[in-house]
Amino acid sequence: ANAQVEFFCDVVRAIAAHGGSVFSESPVSQAAGSLHRSAGLEKHATMYDHPKVVALIREFGLCSLYSDQCESGAPTRKSTHFLVTPDLLAGSHAQRATAAD
Repeated sequence: ANAQVEFFCDVVRAIAAHGGSVFSESPVSQAAGSLHRSAGLEKHATMYDHPKVVALIREFGLCSLYSDQCESGAPTRKSTHFLVTPDLLAGSHAQRATAAD
């Protein structure tokens, strides 16, 4: 899991270094205190909770968006957490995502 986080951070930094945009998807946290908390998953963590990703979010001002994929036609709810660069924020709202943070 740590190798995946390292690779993710390297890719985001490479994209940002060349002026590119980032759009990343992960399941929502279901930990205690989360809007999507679930019994029995109080200690659940996502990749976005990893300290290196938290630092990356701050470094590049990545924005969190949340969406239930059923709003886009999927047959189930599947709550999803997206991280996007600020330049993609407005367009993401147009696709029914809700901003947070």
